[in-house]
Amino acid sequence: MPQGKSVFDEFAYGQMIDSFCRYGRYNGAARIVYMMRKRGCTPSLVAYNSIVHGLSEDDCMRAYQLLEEGKKFGYLPSEFTYKVLMEGLCRECDLCKTECQPDVITLNTVINGFCKMGRIEESLKVFHDMMTGKFCPPDVVTFTFCPPDMVTFTSIICGLLNIGRTEEAFDLLHNVMPKKGRSPGVVTYNAVIRGLFRLRRADDAMEVFNGMVRGGGVANSTTYTVIIDGLCESDQIPEAKRLWDEVIWTSKVHDNFVYAAMNFDFRLNSFWFYANDSPLPPKRKKYL
Repeated sequence: MPQGKSVFDEFAYGQMIDSFCRYGRYNGAARIVYMMRKRGCTPSLVAYNSIVHGLSEDDCMRAYQLLEEGKKFGYLPSEFTYKVLMEGLCRECDLCKTECQPDVITLNTVINGFCKMGRIEESLKVFHDMMTGKFCPPDVVTFTFCPPDMVTFTSIICGLLNIGRTEEAFDLLHNVMPKKGRSPGVVTYNAVIRGLFRLRRADDAMEVFNGMVRGGGVANSTTYTVIIDGLCESDQIPEAKRLWDEVIWTSKVHDNFVYAAMNFDFRLNSFWFYANDSPLPPKRKKYL
């Protein structure tokens, strides 16, 4: 295997993962995934799905960890993946019939899975049970239950926005989270802004963004990419240009994703994107 550093590519690793999975050796397949990452290779989505599905049969927490780590590398679990993982969690730790108590990570997986499948009422029930302490007994020191964390709130808010229940999402963001001592981070704000743009509520999305900035929040490149895409899709090209000139460029928070959003969206709308007078450095300037 040491020589494999120079001769193994994604295809070769993929064949090894496939072989391990076919023989039910999912932990071995997961180790290959970690090896690939260390050597600069990216596992395919098929490989991730195969391993997560297999591990869900007998090691759900390992499957969940692999799923979460994979998201950092662009792995997007399908609804079926979440369904399999949720079923495995229920088998491994029967939430209703045993004394095995789930933690916030387990419950977040269940909530996220329900939201991905559009089953928002089920996710809200789990969320309510977390708030009231149904699942987790009170901590003997702090006497606190298993409270929702930022991941929980973000999943619920995204689920509500996906089906157009905007007011409930806003109530969670502006009222419930502060009462529970949770301050929305940039990841939560990005999710809310993206959801509002998808609902064609550009003004509300920009108000959320402005509220984040007023509250001391710091936008990242994902924030700006989402906003540029959303404004252009809402035919607010002048506003997108103004944001670029007055906010994004001066903030120095811009990477290839923001540039790509600007170039792609402006090209779709028949704009010549600063071909001659853009402040972009020459190596990044694109002529359309």
